[in-house]
Amino acid sequence: MGFQRLIDLIRPGAPASPGTFNQPLEQLQENINWLSEIIRAAEIGSTVYAREVTIEEEARVGTPVYFNGETQRYERALAAMNSDFTSGSLTAAASSEVWGVVAHKHNATLADLLIFGVAELNISEVVDGPVRSGTYYLSGRVPGTLTRQKPPVSVPVLRYTSSNRVFVNPTFIDFLENHRHYRFNLLCLPAGTTSPPADGGQHVITDPNPACPGWLPANHPVFNGFAPEGAAFGYNLAMHPSLLNSWPPIPLQHVYLEVITQDSSTGFEGVPLGPDGLCIVDRNGIWWMSDCYQDVPWPWNITTTAATAGAILLENEGFLLTESDDPPAFFVTEEGECQFSSDLTPLTSGCPRMQSMQLVLWFTKMSFANDTTVVTSLVSGDNRVRILCSGTNVPGQVGDLVIKLDLTTQVENYDEPGYLALKTFDGVNDRFHAGPVAESLYVAVGSDNVTLNSPLQTPLPGDLFGRQQYHGPIEISVSKQTSYEIPSTLVRLEGAVNENYPVFYVGLPAAEPSSIVSMFNVPVDVPTGTKFAYRLRLMGHVLGTLPQLEVSYMIASRPKEGLGVSITQSDVWNPFADLANPDNMVTSVSLPTGGRPALGNLPAVVEAESEPFAVQAGDIVYMRLRRTPGSDNDDTYTGDVAIIQQAGVLTSN
Repeated sequence: MGFQRLIDLIRPGAPASPGTFNQPLEQLQENINWLSEIIRAAEIGSTVYAREVTIEEEARVGTPVYFNGETQRYERALAAMNSDFTSGSLTAAASSEVWGVVAHKHNATLADLLIFGVAELNISEVVDGPVRSGTYYLSGRVPGTLTRQKPPVSVPVLRYTSSNRVFVNPTFIDFLENHRHYRFNLLCLPAGTTSPPADGGQHVITDPNPACPGWLPANHPVFNGFAPEGAAFGYNLAMHPSLLNSWPPIPLQHVYLEVITQDSSTGFEGVPLGPDGLCIVDRNGIWWMSDCYQDVPWPWNITTTAATAGAILLENEGFLLTESDDPPAFFVTEEGECQFSSDLTPLTSGCPRMQSMQLVLWFTKMSFANDTTVVTSLVSGDNRVRILCSGTNVPGQVGDLVIKLDLTTQVENYDEPGYLALKTFDGVNDRFHAGPVAESLYVAVGSDNVTLNSPLQTPLPGDLFGRQQYHGPIEISVSKQTSYEIPSTLVRLEGAVNENYPVFYVGLPAAEPSSIVSMFNVPVDVPTGTKFAYRLRLMGHVLGTLPQLEVSYMIASRPKEGLGVSITQSDVWNPFADLANPDNMVTSVSLPTGGRPALGNLPAVVEAESEPFAVQAGDIVYMRLRRTPGSDNDDTYTGDVAIIQQAGVLTSN
């Protein structure tokens, strides 16, 4: 018995017998015993009770119960689950949340519950058949009963040893919390314009609209380049909020996609998943790998048109859009937004049966102590890092794994700019040593005699001259420079005049003898065998024949020994007439034009150049030009012989 709140005291007139006198003492003794048991149980911590709680009348001793918030009483528990169509997930029913078992009934609706601990309890009334040692689960068939066989919805309640001794330990953890199940109907429509292709052709979505649910081209910017290689279409998760909120599946290997097509005669079929299948499901989305004829994730023979305000996108005589939410189709609002609101349904009923296409996605998502507190799988995000099953060379994702770094796998970029490169590896300290290398060579502006060649060339960034950069093994060739000009450094005039029409020049007049002496410095680094030629640019103002000028030269050699050895300086002018060809410096030429601009003519210009003669490094060459009118050189030209430019020309073999 339980605690006696009212003690039957001896009343006046009661018979003076032992039974009458001992009755209140016996009641007090029972209360003392009851309190003693409670105190002893509290001291050893072996049990936890909820005393005198309200239960439903059908509950018996040993019945597992849950608290019903609507009736505010404890009722018989039942292992069951609910389908959440909004989120697509399965959740445990409230009747599965066991608080404890009935330990003692005070009356039909008042009882003590054993919530936790070891106690003596007869559970034979809530178990079918004989009671045996082992774990008992909440039944999913009969409310308030226990079963030894583990049901699909597994809620362990207690363990039975022997002699009615039990250990009650119900858990508050949802049995589905470690992996939640989901089911979603995907929209079998393109989010854009499409029409059936020609027989054997490929399906194409034009005018894709990311504001609409359904399927988009896999290369659409909304996917941020996450589509796997070879993908044709991607599912617009952003426009399927309930699916997006549950993404991604964990683990991805537990995803299952069912399809029923228009010509299916029975029911759903599994879609092959993975890189070699028809569809890939990864962390970033759902990717349909085919755009082949009649092999797309929507009814292949439908036509959709561009979204317009208030217009339904589907145009096909065999189907219509009716108000339903599973699977959701969509229409465009007046604001231009696509909304889920319709279901693709056959237009007619009866025989033959017309079947609309459906795609059903099933997956589980691990939670509780799995995906948030432990590693469920391990994959490499870098081709150089390999994840292998321990002790093998077989790639793995779960179990005992080994991580290896492979530096010989793949180079992704062959044109990375920069001059630093990895050169050596220090195996003792596990360090790479880097150093500079030449990134490229290119030819400087004006270096026309330099030629580069290599198997790899790239444009020089920002170059206005269109030059190329040369990489890898580079061949450099330099064309020999056959000649170049050196200017005169000093000029001495005798009888010559400076004029400035129409350009600056030094004039040798026709009235009297005149001459010009110019000095040229031969560089000290010219090669042996260098020759010097004298180049003149002459101008005449009047018609006629320019006279033959007297041209001669004198060389001042360089004392190569410095102050140690002196050399003799010559004072002899060498006329070009002494050379093998007396006409080696011809200046006499007939001018075709002449006169002043007022007469409609401009001065004529010609160029004369001497035969080359040998010079040595460091020589100083003096060139002398003389005009002697009235002599026997047939100088009949009446104007000035104008010298507008003179230069020394060095040539080498």
